[in-house]
Amino acid sequence: RIEGEDEPPPVVPRAWLDGRLIGEATVEGRFVDVGDTSSLAMLRGALAAQAIHHGLDEIDAAAIRLRAPRGFTQQVSRYVYGRGSFAGIRYRSRLGDDLVNWAIFEPAPDGHAPLAETTSAAIHAADPDLLMALELLGLTLA
Repeated sequence: RIEGEDEPPPVVPRAWLDGRLIGEATVEGRFVDVGDTSSLAMLRGALAAQAIHHGLDEIDAAAIRLRAPRGFTQQVSRYVYGRGSFAGIRYRSRLGDDLVNWAIFEPAPDGHAPLAETTSAAIHAADPDLLMALELLGLTLA
């Protein structure tokens, strides 16, 4: 934490929960692990000019985890989508290596619906996963 004047912790308004859902699904298809050594090597060759355009001097695991420039990470997704045979991408979170994110392409480039057996429900303020996420991010629900 940064020393200085005490500020109230960031707040997520309870109204944020309205209309939001949490769900589960079975996902079918092939995914590209964009942080894999071979994927990074391919991205280096294919997106070098775009990386330079966004002020990046290297395409490495750190570059694909950056919050900004978001335009570059979107170009990585578009490049993989354009390859035509993948349902999405897999990547480690910038918030910790133990968190793995999956971005699912909708519609899938091959026309196949990647999601099956879907369920969803409203997110409740007492949901344990929500409470854990708020705690990890230093947020409060008010």
